[in-house]
Amino acid sequence: MPRPSREKREDKGKTQYNLRNCAYREEFTKEKLLRIDLTEQRPFINLVDSILKAKSANPKADTTEQEAKIDRLVYQLYDLTPTELTAVENI
Repeated sequence: MPRPSREKREDKGKTQYNLRNCAYREEFTKEKLLRIDLTEQRPFINLVDSILKAKSANPKADTTEQEAKIDRLVYQLYDLTPTELTAVENI
């Protein structure tokens, strides 16, 4: 019984390193990190300093409130949508 011939793909490259053009390639070139000035960094610095101070005094100190504030500040920086927030919070 003859084997069915394979369909030739037009989206593959000439080598194994260039298989095909990725439909979402542009997403990889977008800036992932935000650059913020010192005045915008200050709330983060203050919260991290307070967490470090609390943990150095008592390694079992509860810093979840400060950590949640940092999370919210990051969400605001990246302008996350409610859907994105839900996805991040459920990780």
